Amino acid sequence: MNKRKIIITTISCFGLLLVLHYSGFTKGPERVIKAVFSPIGIFFSGIGENFKNYSTAVSTIGNLQKDNQKLENKISVLMSEISTMEEAKKENDNLRKLLKFTQTTKANYVSGEVIFYDPSNSRQAIMINRGTKDNVKNGNPVISEGYIIGRISETGETSSKVLLAIDPDSIIPAAVQATSSTGLIKGQIGFGLLLDNVPQGEKISKGDIVITSGLGGELPRGLIIGTIDEVNSRDNGIYQQARVRPAANLKNLRQVLILH
Repeated sequence: MNKRKIIITTISCFGLLLVLHYSGFTKGPERVIKAVFSPIGIFFSGIGENFKNYSTAVSTIGNLQKDNQKLENKISVLMSEISTMEEAKKENDNLRKLLKFTQTTKANYVSGEVIFYDPSNSRQAIMINRGTKDNVKNGNPVISEGYIIGRISETGETSSKVLLAIDPDSIIPAAVQATSSTGLIKGQIGFGLLLDNVPQGEKISKGDIVITSGLGGELPRGLIIGTIDEVNSRDNGIYQQARVRPAANLKNLRQVLILH
C-alpha cells in the first residue's frame, strides 16, 4: 500500500469515527475505555501531585535549614558581644571601686594589672606587671576592688609575685571591726580564710567585718579582709575560730593597687 492510500484510509477512518461519535453509536465503547483508563490517569496524576508536594517539602526544608544557620550565626555574634560587654562591665566596676579607694586613702600606691594566675596551683599566688622600678617591695599590701587580697612576696624589675591571703602560708594580723577583737587571718585551701587566735572571751558574730589590725607594723589598720561566715567556739580551748568569706573576688582578679 502506497503512502497516498494510507493517508486516504486514515482520513476516512477518522471521519467515520467522528460521524459515529456525533451520531451516538460510540458512547458505549467510549464509556468502557474511559472506565478502564481513568484509574490509570488518576494514579499517574496522584504520583505527579505527590512528587510536586515532595519537591515543595524538600525545598521548604532546605530554606528552613538556611534560615536556622543564619539565626545560629546571629546568636553566636550576639553571645560574643554580650560576653565582651559583661567583661567590660566587670572591669569598669573594679576600676570604680579602686578609684573610690584611692579617693579615701592617704597611702601612696601604684596601680598594676594581673599578668598570670594559675588557680589550679596549690600555692595561691598571682603575678603583676609592677616591680622594683615602680618602687614595689616585699611585704607591700595589694588591694583589689578596695579590699586587701595579699602581699608582695617576690619582686623583679618589671614584675612581682603576690601571695594571696588564701594561701596556706599567708598570715595577716586582723581585727573584728565591730568589737576590735584581734586575731590572725590564715589562708585555707579552696578560697577560704580562717580567723584564728581570737580569745574565747571576745564576742564575734556571723556577719562581722574583719579588717587588718595594723599590729606588727607591716600592714596599715582598716583594710577590709572579709566577712565572718561561721564562728567556732570551743568550750575547753583558749581561742575561738571563725570562717571568713573574702571580700574581694579572688577568682577574677584584674587590676590591683600596691600600697607603699
